[in-house]
Amino acid sequence: MKKIALVLLVLLFFAVWAVQAQEDMPDAGMLPDNPLYGLKRFGEQLRLWFTFNEMERLKLKLHLTEIRLAEMKVLMLSNRTELAERIRNEYENGLDEVQAEINKSLALGRNITALAEHVGNRTYKHILVLQGVLEKVPDSAKPAIERVINRSIIRHEIAVEKILERINKTKEFVGRFNCTEDKDCAGLVCPIVLGNDTAICEDGRCKCGARWQINKTEWEERFEEELTEERFHIQEMIRERILEHKTNASVEYCIKNGTDEKLSLAEAISIAMNSDCVKQGRLKEKYFCNEITGTWWIDLNLKKKGCNPACVVDIVIKQAEINWRCTGLIE
Repeated sequence: MKKIALVLLVLLFFAVWAVQAQEDMPDAGMLPDNPLYGLKRFGEQLRLWFTFNEMERLKLKLHLTEIRLAEMKVLMLSNRTELAERIRNEYENGLDEVQAEINKSLALGRNITALAEHVGNRTYKHILVLQGVLEKVPDSAKPAIERVINRSIIRHEIAVEKILERINKTKEFVGRFNCTEDKDCAGLVCPIVLGNDTAICEDGRCKCGARWQINKTEWEERFEEELTEERFHIQEMIRERILEHKTNASVEYCIKNGTDEKLSLAEAISIAMNSDCVKQGRLKEKYFCNEITGTWWIDLNLKKKGCNPACVVDIVIKQAEINWRCTGLIE
């Protein structure tokens, strides 16, 4: 009996520990090579089992992915790459599960704006953590971290996009109602993550009030400006790493046959880094110039059966797109 009580006490400790300090990025705590790590994970699962509110459960899932992120950080910095790779996969799978749950809620017509903002806040912090790891790990480990950073940026942008969709739908809905004075719009509420606001009447149409507009502007600026700066910094780091493999890359040009059109490798990488190519994978060090079509071909770290994808940069129109270079039938 005493043994059972002791086990339950230990499990309760881990269940509480798994969700503490959710406002800040959590510490890694015990790592996978610790004999008690299994208890830690079971404690986390216990907490999930006993969290019945759907939104709180999703927040908890997100928090648990942050613990995986913290574990991955410690493992990467201590050069335990095999364990770090395993935890990295769990981290990414956890974020994918959270996003799938959000998409499911959206499909059912639920208002998940507050949750989307929470995810936007947290994934932005993930990017900052990963950037710090990227700057410290050996060169051999950088590609894996860069891939995670790119995917984290995409997840962050998806969360931001969901909130902007909600904002635009609210504005459109409220604007459908005619009015002569404010009280005609009193029953309409403009929900936004930074607070609700009752609609007002302006020029014969209802519209969201001044407080709502101020909050909307504050929210958009807070996320869009920060992420733009962070994305630029990360992309420059990746670009510099690729160019290190070719010391004369900045003066190596691809020239289209029969024309004066040309584009340096450095410029091609910059175009690729700002295209849809990096939304699905990361650029590799292998590349070549096709003088006939006037394109740079930069290999992508993407996996698809029977395919060898590359980011193709057109030197004339200076745009990039993915060419999957597939052979045979694709499932």
